[in-house]
Amino acid sequence: MDYIEKTKIMIELTSINSSDIYYFDSTPYESEFQKIFDFYCETLEIHSDYGINPSHLFFINNISRNARATKYNDQFIIGLNSGTIIYLIETFKNQFSKNKINLIQLNQVIIGTEANNLLYQLSLHFTLYHELAHLIQRSNSIHNETILLNDSVTNFSERKHLEELDADCFSSLCLATHVIQLFETNYKENKSILEFKKLIIASTATCIYYILSFSGADKEIYFHENSHPHPIIRISNIIGHFLEYIQQNYGKHIFTDILRKEVVEKAFELNSQIFDDNKIDKFKDTLSKNYIDIKKYLEFYKKLEENDKSLAVYKWNEKAKLNKN
Repeated sequence: MDYIEKTKIMIELTSINSSDIYYFDSTPYESEFQKIFDFYCETLEIHSDYGINPSHLFFINNISRNARATKYNDQFIIGLNSGTIIYLIETFKNQFSKNKINLIQLNQVIIGTEANNLLYQLSLHFTLYHELAHLIQRSNSIHNETILLNDSVTNFSERKHLEELDADCFSSLCLATHVIQLFETNYKENKSILEFKKLIIASTATCIYYILSFSGADKEIYFHENSHPHPIIRISNIIGHFLEYIQQNYGKHIFTDILRKEVVEKAFELNSQIFDDNKIDKFKDTLSKNYIDIKKYLEFYKKLEENDKSLAVYKWNEKAKLNKN
């Protein structure tokens, strides 16, 4: 797909300006940006039956780590900050390629898979699917609006927190689907639960690390404040839905509650091994001290989710019911 031509069309139809757009031609990561653009344009097309057509994808000329979903005059737009893409390339692809110790540790976890590429792809998928969920939430809305992936500054509202948790949940379901498909494809001849567990551990560790890289992760935990839930709460929500979906769809007799607990513990351990910082220790400490309050917070929003037909996960479930019939 021609990125420049497609962004010209987007500029004509939306409020996006040429100065907003990151043009990746002749940049060090040109080929990677093109691959991402092609893959996710196809992903948007696949999900157009959620009522988000016509859709557009572009890279935002901004070095910070963020993304945004915008609905403008019935045009559905996802923008990924160039800084997000470059950060993920340099963290998961380049850094691990240079650091042989970290890469060896990862490859011991995921046998037969290029571990750094898996972590990179899962982080990209999380970002895209989170923004896709925001578009789905607005598929029937008449309002023009922009929503950010990561924001810990703007004003609090229950609705904003609800939609962020819903978008994280939708993204976690999509990630779980990818992981199951990857396992089924790579281990078709020998579907070892041990290999499946290793894959889930690495995927869970990726979610933890990526969300902890967001702005606001170092703040003291808060609950009913700011436009987005605290990153630690988001991680709890994401991992919970990710593992629950795998447990429900791969068989509770295989992926038991005991194994689920082990996966989380091993994901913490893996994070500590491969990432040279103390974020994971601080996360575990905060999670332990605030477990009851986090649980109450998530239960409160789970009640708000019930029968809210505008939410992305509700629409996911309705689509799944239709596909079964």
